[in-house]
Amino acid sequence: MEDVKYPMDQQKDAQHVVRRARGLQRIASILDAAEVVFARMGYEEATTNHIAAQAEISPGSLYQFFSNKEEIAQALASRYTEELQQAYDTIFRSRRQRCPSLSGWIRSLIP
Repeated sequence: MEDVKYPMDQQKDAQHVVRRARGLQRIASILDAAEVVFARMGYEEATTNHIAAQAEISPGSLYQFFSNKEEIAQALASRYTEELQQAYDTIFRSRRQRCPSLSGWIRSLIP
């Protein structure tokens, strides 16, 4: 049986995608704010209220995405890890292209 999409279903799907994109943008802005607050105040002194104020949102909006400061810090650490992984992938990809053999690639990594 073939799946049939009705206009109402397509509209709901589109709304979900838009809502998800807005949620991802909100998470990114919270993490950006947390980065600033942690750098300025230190982790121990920082609060979710400080982070919400820096992100220019209400604390209630922040709590829709993160339960506490620890979750925010963990998400920030995950973001840093992903950024580092992308940087390493870029660096190593260019080296692999210059040295296609495994042994040549390994030798290029060790000075």
